[in-house]
Amino acid sequence: MEEIFETDEYVTAAIVDICRRSFYLVSNEGIVQEITCESIEQFMDVLEIVECVTEIDDQIQIIYSDIIVSENAGVV
Repeated sequence: MEEIFETDEYVTAAIVDICRRSFYLVSNEGIVQEITCESIEQFMDVLEIVECVTEIDDQIQIIYSDIIVSENAGVV
């Protein structure tokens, strides 16, 4: 089974960016793929799947990015 992982690319971490409604999947080869959600509902659906991933593979890290707060947030 270890031979499979020596030649294949696989996810090692999922970074959740709540502010951007995005997810970044990081592979064992250092490649990062961004998944951007169009709506809050879509973001929540993907988040539910990401949070379940550790039940399948406890080696995958789930990392939540820092929330960015701006004094100008909401100002038009």
